Amino acid sequence: MNKNVRALFSDTVVLGLGTFLSKLLVLLLMPLYTSYLSPEMYSTADLITQTANLLMPFAMLGIVDAVFRFVFDNNRAHGTVLSTGLFILLGGMGAFALISPLLYFVPKVGGYFWLVAIYVISADIHSLFANYIRAQGRTKLFALQGIINTAATIVLNIVFLVVFEMGIIGYVLSVIVANAVVTVIILLTARPLSNVRLRSFDAKLAREMLRYCIPIIPTTIFWWITNVSDRYIVSMMCSDEINGLYAAAYKIPTLLTLATTVFNEAWQKFAFTDKRNDALQNDSASEDKVNAYYYETAFSAFSSFIFIACSGLLLLAKPMSDLLLASQYDGAWIYTPVLLAATVFTSLVTFLASVYSLKKKTMISLWTAMLGAVLNIILNITLVPKIGALGAAIATLASYMTVFFIRAQSVKKYLKFRIYSVTLFVNIAIVLIQCFAATYSGAPMYLIQGILLGAMLCFNLPNLVDIALKIFKGKN
Repeated sequence: MNKNVRALFSDTVVLGLGTFLSKLLVLLLMPLYTSYLSPEMYSTADLITQTANLLMPFAMLGIVDAVFRFVFDNNRAHGTVLSTGLFILLGGMGAFALISPLLYFVPKVGGYFWLVAIYVISADIHSLFANYIRAQGRTKLFALQGIINTAATIVLNIVFLVVFEMGIIGYVLSVIVANAVVTVIILLTARPLSNVRLRSFDAKLAREMLRYCIPIIPTTIFWWITNVSDRYIVSMMCSDEINGLYAAAYKIPTLLTLATTVFNEAWQKFAFTDKRNDALQNDSASEDKVNAYYYETAFSAFSSFIFIACSGLLLLAKPMSDLLLASQYDGAWIYTPVLLAATVFTSLVTFLASVYSLKKKTMISLWTAMLGAVLNIILNITLVPKIGALGAAIATLASYMTVFFIRAQSVKKYLKFRIYSVTLFVNIAIVLIQCFAATYSGAPMYLIQGILLGAMLCFNLPNLVDIALKIFKGKN
C-alpha cells in the first residue's frame, strides 16, 4: 500500500477515534441538555454559541487556516510560521476585546455579550495551537486533546447544569473552561511556545499569510449565514420554542458531520503533503504531471460512504430522536431528514474546497460561499413564513446543492478528476426520495426507507470494496 495512502488511512482512523467517538459522547448528553434546558433556553444557548462561531474568524483574522497551510511549505520554518501567526492572532484578539461590548446591542444574545467574548477568545487560542500540532503531524496528540476536551466538557456540563443549576451560562461556560484546560495541556506537552520568538516575526510572510487567510473571513461568514442564519430567522418569524426544536434537530446530522469532518481533516493534510501534487502549485506544470488518481478515488469512496451513512440515518431519524431528546422536544425530528441531506452536500463542498486550499485560491471559495449564502437568505425569507422551520431546512439543502454543482465545475480548472457519475446521481435521487418519504408521510415509512437503503447499498458497496482492494493490494 502506498506510503501516503497508508498515512491517510492511519490519520483517518486516529482522528476518528479522537473526534468522532468523543463528540458522540456529547451527542449522548442530549437527554441531559433537553431535560435541564427548555426549548426556549436551548434556543438562546445555541444562538450564543453560533454567534461566537461567527465572530471567531474576525477575532483571529482567519490566521489559523494560514498557519495550518503554511507549515506544509518546505521552505518555511515552523517557528517562523507559528510566531508570525500568533502575533497576528494576538493583535486581532486585542482589537476584538475593545469592540466586544458592542455585542450588548445584538438581539437575543446581548445580555450574554461577555460570555460570547470569552468563548471567542478561548476557542481561537485553542484552535491555533491544536491545528499547529496537527500540521506538524502530531495526529495522535491532536486526537487525544480532542478526547480530553470532550471529557472536560461532559464533566463540566454535569457540574454546571445538574449540581449548580447554572442553565444557559453553565452550558456555554463548560465549553469555555474545557477549551482553556486543553490549551494548557497542549502548551505543556507539545511546548509550541518554545518555537515562538519575537525576532521570528516575518513581515513578508505575514502579508502572504494575510492574503491567503483574509478571504477566509468572509467565506466563513457566508458559510455561517448558510448554516446558522436560518435559526435567527426561525426564532424571529416563528418562536424561540420552534427554534429550540429546530436546533435540536441538528444533533443527528451532527453524527454525519463528525464522520465526514474526520476524513476531510485527514484528506487536507494528505493533499498538502503528497509530493505528487507539487505540480498543482505551479501554474506552468503540464497537465500530465498532475496525478488526479487520488482525488478521483477519494471522492468516489467518500461520496459513496456519506450517502450510505445518510440513508441509514434517515431510516433511524425518528427512533434516534425519541432516544436522544426529552419529551418536550417531540416533533423536532421532522426537520432532521432534510438537514441530513444538506449535511451530505456540505461534506462534498468541503472536500472540493481542498483543491482551492492547495492552490491557495481562497477567493474562489469566497465567491461560491457568497452565492450559497445569498440564495439561502432569499429562500429562508420566502419559505419560512409559508412552511415554518421546515422551509429553513429546505433552504439550507438547496443552497449547498447549488454550491456543490458550481464547485464541481470550477475545480476542473485546477485538477481534472471525475466527479459526476451515474452512481452519484442515483445516490442523490435516493436520498431526496427518502427525505420526502420521512418528512411528509406523517410517520416514517420504514418499509420504503429500508428498500431505498438496500438500493443505496447495492449501488455503492461494490465501488467501496473495489477501491479498498486496490489500496490494500498496492494498486495505487
